Amino acid sequence: LIERNSKSFKIASPEKALLDLLYINLSKINNQDDILELRLNEVVLRELDKEKFYEYLRTFNSKKLERVCAFIFK
Repeated sequence: LIERNSKSFKIASPEKALLDLLYINLSKINNQDDILELRLNEVVLRELDKEKFYEYLRTFNSKKLERVCAFIFK
């Protein structure tokens, strides 16, 4: 929880932020080229906490999102 100017808000972890981005755009992702067009930073992907990432991924309960993530991390 972050507080600024007497207002509070939450900041997503990098793992959750990536999953949110993918989930929001899931209907536009139909093949590997669509995933590549997202231009995800490979350095950032390597630094993600994979255990936390896959824990969050399970909460989405989406086979398509799981397939997209499998391609990203292969």
